[in-house]
Amino acid sequence: MLTTYDTDFAIDWPRRVDPGTTVADSGNLASGELALLVARRTQGYPIDPGRYRVASVKALAYAMLGDRSRAQAALAVAERDEGSDVLTWDIAVLLGEHWGEETTHARAMGVLLRGRPLPTAPPTRPRLTWDVTTFRPYPGDGFISSANRLVSQQSWLTEFSGLLPPASGSG
Repeated sequence: MLTTYDTDFAIDWPRRVDPGTTVADSGNLASGELALLVARRTQGYPIDPGRYRVASVKALAYAMLGDRSRAQAALAVAERDEGSDVLTWDIAVLLGEHWGEETTHARAMGVLLRGRPLPTAPPTRPRLTWDVTTFRPYPGDGFISSANRLVSQQSWLTEFSGLLPPASGSG
């Protein structure tokens, strides 16, 4: 749950799980903070945007709380200071669409950095499945047919839109 946000979207947890407040050491602060934010949101724990150091994640945290003006301010910082991170532009697209704003520039930046558009379809089945008991990858061709695969049934934008409160007027 704390190493990838896909876990929260792909698995129905049988009980409430406290994700804590510490970012897992994933080697990528933005991914770790995003996973923590999603885990706290999906598990129903309070969100404190001030705890996030990555401006785009902080913007998303404010947006989840319905604080559009602070979300927009944090997103402006992210676009200025973290413009080389595709996550900045994906969150800009997410929030722009949520608020009914133009997203052409953010989408173009995402294409530039990712090399392709932000996917609008659900992700496909992974080519490899990681067996956590042996720490070995296996072909994702059904060899381990009963393994849980962390693949969402919806697109990234659809999954994350579900974490936001209904949009209201401008911030």
